[in-house]
Amino acid sequence: MRSHRRFFWLLSGLALLAATVSTALFLVQGGFAGGDWPHDRIIILLGLPWCLIPLPDLVPVPAFLWFILVPLALNLSLAALVSWILGRLVN
Repeated sequence: MRSHRRFFWLLSGLALLAATVSTALFLVQGGFAGGDWPHDRIIILLGLPWCLIPLPDLVPVPAFLWFILVPLALNLSLAALVSWILGRLVN
């Protein structure tokens, strides 16, 4: 297996691990309270850097979607992009 593919699986695994931990914390505390509940800061930390994007005011977005699924999708996309760039640079 090429090194850029291994790097992709490593980054993807880290993104999935962060999303799994965030989901567990989200379910344990019963939601997200904007930083007031005990696990909110950890959920935000695991979703970085994408959690720094402010919540849209025009359309109500569920907290689970914004703080867990969006960071997961963007981190997986970033892992694919980095892997593709590394694959192009190596060859």
